[in-house]
Amino acid sequence: KLTFALSTPGFIPTQSVSGICRFFLQEVSPNFRLYVTPINIDPSAPAVQLSEPPSFVQDVSKKIGLHYTTGFQEDHKARSNGVFVDDEFLKQATIVLEERLALFEYAIENYDDGLLFFYFSSSDLQSHMFWWNSDDKHPTRSGPEARKYFEHIRRLYQRLDAIIGDIHDRYGSLATIIVMSDHGFANFGRQFNLNSWLRDFGYLNPRECGSILQDCDWSRTKAYGLGINGLYLNLKGRERDGIVEPGEEQEKLIKQLIARLSAVRDYNGQKVIRNVYRADKVYEGSATELAPDLIVGYARGYRASWATCLGELTADVLMDNDAAWSADHCADALEVPGILCSNKPIHAAEPSLVDLAPSILEDFGIPTPSTMIGRSIFSS
Repeated sequence: KLTFALSTPGFIPTQSVSGICRFFLQEVSPNFRLYVTPINIDPSAPAVQLSEPPSFVQDVSKKIGLHYTTGFQEDHKARSNGVFVDDEFLKQATIVLEERLALFEYAIENYDDGLLFFYFSSSDLQSHMFWWNSDDKHPTRSGPEARKYFEHIRRLYQRLDAIIGDIHDRYGSLATIIVMSDHGFANFGRQFNLNSWLRDFGYLNPRECGSILQDCDWSRTKAYGLGINGLYLNLKGRERDGIVEPGEEQEKLIKQLIARLSAVRDYNGQKVIRNVYRADKVYEGSATELAPDLIVGYARGYRASWATCLGELTADVLMDNDAAWSADHCADALEVPGILCSNKPIHAAEPSLVDLAPSILEDFGIPTPSTMIGRSIFSS
């Protein structure tokens, strides 16, 4: 636990905030190496609000002790940047898992009525780093090492499955239990730079552009990628320097991009992109206009490149993934489906993520708002 004096202008000189961190002694000799985690907000004395009501996180801290409060508790960047080796990351991730299970037990013990939602983060972050369910060459591990750590993922899922079974045994006759994941997982072996592809086909200029955030010539650019799966048109009247005319030119460009992206193949003939989705066909509601024009659904094993996520361009369009983050789910949703199960009969033939809210509302006897597009999975 650390305390920091607030000496910047605007703060009272006597003010201070506290934070928490963990120390991991990696080596004493011949080199001294001490790893310090990023500083987290102290749950026992939070400098900013962490929960609603604000006192809730402090009550939890009094019961189970100090715990991680960052969004990603697992220090995956320490592994990706070579500060941790695999076993060191696994040790830190195991600490996170035990904390999460303590938080879960606290939530169960203090539940009296209403909806209890709990997110098991460990199956996500550990899978990003350790999932590899094939004999293909792993980005950073030997074949035996890849199999060893994937076996750990199997054991992790078995442990979580046992916890769900225990909850069912204890409370299955008293409550509706829903277990769901919003995605599955896939190996991430090859990366695709969308902006580099757009450059090569003349949609993004100049050819020597290194980043769409720095040296893109918008007066000569018709489309650009932003984020992991989003592709935007440089639309006149929407983008500041838009050049694509809404209407006929917009529609023609969309169809052309879909056709060309769908035809992309890797060096071995493997299809890189399974589907390209039009936002105006898959999304509903007033926020649709804020979405990318196209959603690139990558085939299993592929994902947008690390450079793409940052708006950067590379010489090559397709490259091996060389990161410890070797599995992902930012592909076509059909390639990485989630799971859904319940102790209450599910009547929906093809349940969807958008069906969960209406299902929960129905279970509590609350009418579904007309703005919701899903339907209850429990209705016949």
